[in-house]
Amino acid sequence: MQTLYHNVVLVAAVCLGAWAICWRRNNGRVALEILLVAILSATSLLPYAQNLVATAGTSTAIRTGVELLRFFSSYRDTLGFPFTGYLYVWVALAVIVIVRAAAGFWGKPIEAADASEDDLSLFASITLVLVAIGFPIFFWRAQMPMQSWYLLPFLASVAVCFDAALPAFRGLFRPAFFGFVIATALVSLATTGRIVNRHFSDINLFAQELNATAGPQDYIIVSPWTCGITFNHYFTDTTPWDTLPPVSDHSVHRFDLFQSQTQNTNALAPVLQKISHTLQSGHHIWILKCRGASSDPYSRAWDSQTMHFIATHSSDLKEFQNPSTEIYITESATLLMASGWTNSSVH
Repeated sequence: MQTLYHNVVLVAAVCLGAWAICWRRNNGRVALEILLVAILSATSLLPYAQNLVATAGTSTAIRTGVELLRFFSSYRDTLGFPFTGYLYVWVALAVIVIVRAAAGFWGKPIEAADASEDDLSLFASITLVLVAIGFPIFFWRAQMPMQSWYLLPFLASVAVCFDAALPAFRGLFRPAFFGFVIATALVSLATTGRIVNRHFSDINLFAQELNATAGPQDYIIVSPWTCGITFNHYFTDTTPWDTLPPVSDHSVHRFDLFQSQTQNTNALAPVLQKISHTLQSGHHIWILKCRGASSDPYSRAWDSQTMHFIATHSSDLKEFQNPSTEIYITESATLLMASGWTNSSVH
C-alpha cells in the first residue's frame, strides 16, 4: 500500500543519544564509529532513491494534509491502549527517565571503559525526546493522513528506552511493578484477541453476495477506488466492474494511475456509458459504496456525479441490508442496486 521511511527518525535519535555519551566521556573514536553507522544507514536508502524521486509527483494524491484532531487522536488511541489511563503511564515513565538523566548529568566524570546507569539514563532520555519531537515533524512534513499504526516503531523505541533507563525498583515496589507489567500484558492480549477476531471490512461479505446475485450482463461500481483491492480479492464472478475512477490495476494501490485520472477531464465517461447501456438493456447496476476508507475530494466528486447520474436515469434504486451485524472498523460498505432506464429525475 504505502512505504514510509519514518525509521530514519529512530536511527537519527539513537545516534544522537549515543553521541551525547561520547561527548560526556570525551570519546572521539566511538563517536566516529557511530557516525559510520549513521552513514551506512543513510546509504541503505540509495537503492530506493529512484523510486523516491519518481513518486514525488504521484504521492501528492495521498498527501492530503494533516488534521490536528486526527493527529492527536492517533497518539491518544495508541498510547491509551488497553485503557485510556495508560496514556498517563507512558508520560509518567518518560518523566522518570528524563528527571533521572538530568540528576545524573552533572555528576563527576567517569572513565570511558566504565558502564554506568547515568550513561543509560542520558542516552535513553535524549533518544526519547528526539523521537517524541522527530516523529510529529516527520508526519507533518509528509502531509499524510495520520494512522495509529504508524506509531508502532515509536512505541517500540520508547519501550526499549524505558527498559534501559528506568531505575531498579526495590522492596515492595519491585513485585508491585512486576505485577503491573504482567497485568498489562494479560489485559492487552485479551483486548487484542477480541479486536483481531473482528471484521475490519465487510466488503468480502458483499462480494460473496454479488458472486451469487449479480448477472453476467450487470455492472458493478466500487467507490472509492482504493476499495477495489479488497473487492478484487473476494469477487470471483464474471460480472464486469469498475472503481471510481476506473483504473487498470487493482493488485496494489496505483496512485500514479489515480493521479492520471485526476488530470482527465472526462474520467467518468466510460463508467457512465456502461451505466446507460446496462440500464437500457434491462439489467442491474450494483453500487458498492465504502465508508471509512480514505476519500479525497476527487473521489467524493466522482461519487456524487455518478450517483446523480444513476438517480436521474434509473427508475428504481434500493439498498440491500448489511449481511452482518458486526461493528466494522476500517471499511464499512453499503450495497445499492439500480434498475430500469428513465430520463426523469422524479421517481
